[in-house]
Amino acid sequence: MNEHQRCEKCLEPTKYPVGFWDGPGDGGLMYGCGSQSCQLAIDRREAAAENQRHREQARAANKDAGIDTAEIKALYLQKGLTLNRVSQAVRIPTSKLSGLMNEREPFPLELYQRITDFLNTLPDKRKD
Repeated sequence: MNEHQRCEKCLEPTKYPVGFWDGPGDGGLMYGCGSQSCQLAIDRREAAAENQRHREQARAANKDAGIDTAEIKALYLQKGLTLNRVSQAVRIPTSKLSGLMNEREPFPLELYQRITDFLNTLPDKRKD
Protein backbone atom coordinates (compact mmCIF):
# COMPACT_ATOMS: atom_id res chain seq x y z
CA MET A 1 0.00 0.00 0.00
CA ASN A 2 1.47 3.38 -0.98
CA GLU A 3 1.56 6.55 1.13
CA HIS A 4 -1.58 8.02 -0.44
CA GLN A 5 -3.60 4.87 0.14
CA ARG A 6 -2.39 4.58 3.75
CA CYS A 7 -3.35 8.18 4.40
CA GLU A 8 -6.75 7.72 2.75
CA LYS A 9 -7.57 4.79 5.07
CA CYS A 10 -6.40 6.62 8.19
CA LEU A 11 -9.17 7.59 10.61
CA GLU A 12 -7.33 10.62 12.07
CA PRO A 13 -10.02 13.18 12.99
CA THR A 14 -7.84 16.18 12.08
CA LYS A 15 -7.38 14.92 8.48
CA TYR A 16 -8.32 17.38 5.73
CA PRO A 17 -8.01 17.23 1.91
CA VAL A 18 -5.16 19.25 0.36
CA GLY A 19 -5.14 17.98 -3.23
CA PHE A 20 -5.71 15.12 -5.60
CA TRP A 21 -3.35 12.42 -6.84
CA ASP A 22 -3.82 10.37 -9.95
CA GLY A 23 -2.14 7.24 -11.20
CA PRO A 24 -2.60 4.32 -13.55
CA GLY A 25 -5.93 2.77 -12.64
CA ASP A 26 -6.40 4.67 -9.39
CA GLY A 27 -6.31 8.05 -7.69
CA GLY A 28 -7.72 9.89 -4.74
CA LEU A 29 -7.39 12.79 -2.38
CA MET A 30 -4.17 13.86 -0.68
CA TYR A 31 -4.56 14.79 2.95
CA GLY A 32 -2.89 16.89 5.57
CA CYS A 33 -3.51 16.50 9.26
CA GLY A 34 -2.62 17.85 12.65
CA SER A 35 -1.63 14.47 14.06
CA GLN A 36 1.52 14.34 16.13
CA SER A 37 1.59 10.53 16.14
CA CYS A 38 0.86 9.60 12.51
CA GLN A 39 4.04 8.17 10.97
CA LEU A 40 3.30 9.74 7.59
CA ALA A 41 2.87 13.17 9.19
CA ILE A 42 6.07 12.65 11.21
CA ASP A 43 7.98 11.66 8.05
CA ARG A 44 6.65 14.71 6.19
CA ARG A 45 7.61 17.08 9.03
CA GLU A 46 11.10 15.55 9.19
CA ALA A 47 11.53 15.84 5.41
CA ALA A 48 10.40 19.49 5.49
CA ALA A 49 12.84 20.25 8.32
CA GLU A 50 15.67 18.52 6.43
CA ASN A 51 14.85 20.49 3.27
CA GLN A 52 14.92 23.72 5.29
CA ARG A 53 18.32 22.83 6.81
CA HIS A 54 19.65 22.00 3.36
CA ARG A 55 18.45 25.35 1.97
CA GLU A 56 19.99 27.25 4.87
CA GLN A 57 23.33 25.52 4.19
CA ALA A 58 23.10 26.39 0.49
CA ARG A 59 22.19 29.99 1.33
CA ALA A 60 25.18 30.24 3.72
CA ALA A 61 27.54 28.73 1.10
CA ASN A 62 26.28 31.22 -1.49
CA LYS A 63 26.76 34.10 0.93
CA ASP A 64 30.30 32.95 1.77
CA ALA A 65 31.11 32.81 -1.95
CA GLY A 66 29.64 36.28 -2.55
CA ILE A 67 26.79 34.90 -4.66
CA ASP A 68 23.49 36.78 -4.60
CA THR A 69 20.73 34.96 -6.49
CA ALA A 70 18.39 37.96 -6.13
CA GLU A 71 20.97 40.02 -8.02
CA ILE A 72 20.98 37.51 -10.89
CA LYS A 73 17.21 37.54 -11.04
CA ALA A 74 17.06 41.34 -11.05
CA LEU A 75 19.67 41.41 -13.79
CA TYR A 76 17.96 38.93 -16.12
CA LEU A 77 14.61 40.66 -15.62
CA GLN A 78 16.26 44.01 -16.38
CA LYS A 79 17.52 42.49 -19.62
CA GLY A 80 14.00 41.28 -20.47
CA LEU A 81 14.88 37.59 -20.17
CA THR A 82 13.26 34.60 -18.56
CA LEU A 83 14.93 31.94 -16.45
CA ASN A 84 14.39 29.53 -19.35
CA ARG A 85 16.27 31.81 -21.77
CA VAL A 86 19.17 32.24 -19.34
CA SER A 87 19.43 28.48 -18.83
CA GLN A 88 19.49 27.94 -22.59
CA ALA A 89 22.21 30.57 -23.02
CA VAL A 90 24.50 28.95 -20.43
CA ARG A 91 23.49 25.44 -21.52
CA ILE A 92 22.09 23.97 -18.33
CA PRO A 93 18.59 22.58 -17.72
CA THR A 94 16.05 25.14 -16.56
CA SER A 95 15.15 22.90 -13.62
CA LYS A 96 18.79 22.91 -12.49
CA LEU A 97 19.05 26.69 -12.72
CA SER A 98 15.73 27.06 -10.91
CA GLY A 99 17.03 24.89 -8.06
CA LEU A 100 20.18 26.99 -7.84
CA MET A 101 18.21 30.25 -7.94
CA ASN A 102 15.90 28.99 -5.18
CA GLU A 103 18.94 27.93 -3.16
CA ARG A 104 18.09 24.26 -3.06
CA GLU A 105 21.82 23.70 -3.51
CA PRO A 106 24.89 25.95 -3.49
CA PHE A 107 25.49 27.92 -6.68
CA PRO A 108 28.78 26.91 -8.38
CA LEU A 109 30.98 30.01 -8.61
CA GLU A 110 32.05 29.22 -12.20
CA LEU A 111 28.41 29.01 -13.34
CA TYR A 112 27.53 32.19 -11.46
CA GLN A 113 30.35 33.96 -13.29
CA ARG A 114 29.23 32.57 -16.68
CA ILE A 115 25.69 33.82 -16.08
CA THR A 116 26.69 37.28 -14.88
CA ASP A 117 29.16 37.63 -17.78
CA PHE A 118 26.43 36.67 -20.25
CA LEU A 119 23.88 39.03 -18.71
CA ASN A 120 26.32 41.94 -18.52
CA THR A 121 26.94 41.73 -22.28
CA LEU A 122 23.27 42.38 -23.05
CA PRO A 123 21.56 45.76 -23.27
CA ASP A 124 18.80 46.65 -20.80
CA LYS A 125 15.31 46.05 -22.18
CA ARG A 126 13.09 46.86 -19.22
CA LYS A 127 12.10 50.46 -18.55
CA ASP A 128 11.30 51.19 -14.89
